[in-house]
Amino acid sequence: MSSQDDVTVLVNRKSGGQKGDAILSEFQAVLGMERVFSIVDVGPGPGLERAWKVYEDAKGEVPFVRVIVAGGDGTVDWVLGFMEEKLTKEMAKVMALMHLPLGTGNDMARATGWGGGYDGGDPEGVLRDVLAAEPLTLDRWKLTMTPRKGDRGQEGEGAEIPAGEQVKVFANYMSIGADAAVAYNFHHLREEKPHLFKGRLVNKFWYGTSGLKATFRGQVFRLRGGVSIIVDGEEVRLPRRIRTIVLLNIPSYMGGSDIWGAKKKKVAPFCMSGEEYELQSSGDQKIELVGFGGPTHQASVAMFHRKGIRLAQGTKVHFSFETIRRNDESYAQVDGEPWLQRGEYEATVEPCARALMLVKRR
Repeated sequence: MSSQDDVTVLVNRKSGGQKGDAILSEFQAVLGMERVFSIVDVGPGPGLERAWKVYEDAKGEVPFVRVIVAGGDGTVDWVLGFMEEKLTKEMAKVMALMHLPLGTGNDMARATGWGGGYDGGDPEGVLRDVLAAEPLTLDRWKLTMTPRKGDRGQEGEGAEIPAGEQVKVFANYMSIGADAAVAYNFHHLREEKPHLFKGRLVNKFWYGTSGLKATFRGQVFRLRGGVSIIVDGEEVRLPRRIRTIVLLNIPSYMGGSDIWGAKKKKVAPFCMSGEEYELQSSGDQKIELVGFGGPTHQASVAMFHRKGIRLAQGTKVHFSFETIRRNDESYAQVDGEPWLQRGEYEATVEPCARALMLVKRR
């Protein structure tokens, strides 16, 4: 049976609005420097190598090793991506991650029962809960984007990656439209003025400000007529008022909203008529498509945890993006990483990997 000495801790000390350093120190005080790693300084590799050594030393007595990842959703993505790219499949499949939430949205932590934020002060309690937690299979999804011939792809001011075919992997969600435009504005404000972002509540205020900016800049517009979607071979008919489409893998979005309705089945209202949706699961290799209306609907989701509009559920999703407006711009994001997309393009989303996450015992 595992003890707290077998737990490895990876801390993003830049998360948590000035609290990351303190949390790194408190875990090092309990477990020692050799079990707690600052991944900003050394990357995920040394900590994961230590976790693998724990598994090897156990000689088959434990089915998996427990790794705490302290940071935001982006930090969890960073570690998962490193595991898929750098570790062998044998190593990656025995590492179960716990998301200790230090970021703003912390949707992975919310979906797995660890709450919306950890402010420090109780590392022993965290370790007790981690040792009692159970593993959950988590699907990872691959987004492949291909600009149509002659189009420019991702470029221009603020673009993060060059034009041409691009591949991104995500675990929580992908979205296009209004909410991605808001995330884009928020991301660039934080890059330009990091001193304004000192905690989760303050960050949420600036997120709301970014939403107003998206509305007044004309970044919010209808997607119907510019986006066509096929899910498992069936075309999805978009309601006229849809301005955001979310592909959701976990039952938490935008800081804790269950926009699909994880505990309920419902007859499909806009596609695959007469067929019931299955209950949402993070490990069934199916992804849920949910739509939002304008800024008012989106604000009600964020503030009052309202549901979105169920659109479809399936394993393979194909998008075709046509020119929607004169300036030929649209916005997209995966797990909070937004970008500006120019031109017409095709996109495919399909399962690509699996990981283990630890779920808090209730």
